[in-house]
Amino acid sequence: MGQGRLEGKVAIVTGGASGFGKGIATKFVGEGAKVIIADLSKDAAEAVAKELGCRSMLTDVTKREHWQALLKFAQDEFGGLDVIVNNAGTTYKNKPTVEVTDQDFDLVMNVNVKSIFLSSSVLVPYFLEKKKPGVFINIASTAGIRPRPGLTWYNASKAAVSNATKTMAVEYGPQKIRFNAVCPVVGSTGLTHLFIGKPDTEENRAGFVSTVPLGRGSTPKDVANACCYLASDEAEFITGVNLEESRSTVADVYRLQKAYRLGKDVGIRQVTKRGSRVEFAIRQGNLPEARMGVIYEAEEVESKSLRHNYKIYVNSEHSCCNNQ
Repeated sequence: MGQGRLEGKVAIVTGGASGFGKGIATKFVGEGAKVIIADLSKDAAEAVAKELGCRSMLTDVTKREHWQALLKFAQDEFGGLDVIVNNAGTTYKNKPTVEVTDQDFDLVMNVNVKSIFLSSSVLVPYFLEKKKPGVFINIASTAGIRPRPGLTWYNASKAAVSNATKTMAVEYGPQKIRFNAVCPVVGSTGLTHLFIGKPDTEENRAGFVSTVPLGRGSTPKDVANACCYLASDEAEFITGVNLEESRSTVADVYRLQKAYRLGKDVGIRQVTKRGSRVEFAIRQGNLPEARMGVIYEAEEVESKSLRHNYKIYVNSEHSCCNNQ
């Protein structure tokens, strides 16, 4: 049996006791990495570490001293560090922006953004001092690129992660320290009910993932596979990337099943019929009045090449689309 893709590498995975983090830790161990699960839940981290045969450490990613302790632990246990996956993140319940509290704001900025600041502040000097390559993989979100309503400051926190990732990639590229981000869509994690603002059921999740071209949310396996590639030597010439999972990079997709009054024409870029359902990919920025997740109804569709433009006429009762 050949060596794994991460054989000999030492990796820290924050938030590694559940969800995407556990998926990442599982994949990394399977590919030969020595993994430290850093999690706020000591018991859960220890249980997963025992299951996978790796190590764990109680970690609050918003505390500098915890990052310093992680680095020391990696050096003492494994002789060094190669890869950091900043996976730990959080959100508040989907709500109107004016209802967001100071506590909500501080929570997402501290966990989602300050943790990235601290990890780089503590760990980049280690790689510089040792004159060795390093890999930072930051779990951002498609919400930081194409935001959804009701999650303004979560979206902003993930946009900060994406921007910081690109900036540090440029700054530390000459020292062979790579920074990349993986941007999942919503998945079945412990935070899903907060993202959708209601219980995490298949029915409630359907509206949230209806904008995903591949028709489902991200899974731990999806995120883990992306992280494994970026952590491996196969990606040694890749830095500053925001790897989006399962989203169109051209336009947001709207399912047209509910009338919505706009009173204007809107250019769209894709028409797809799925049985009785019709989907439209609307050019980004051309539908400012619409909200992500709003469902529309199409009365007529004339599907042409994706190179063609279309008009959508949304009236009080129905919407109808014709080739422009």
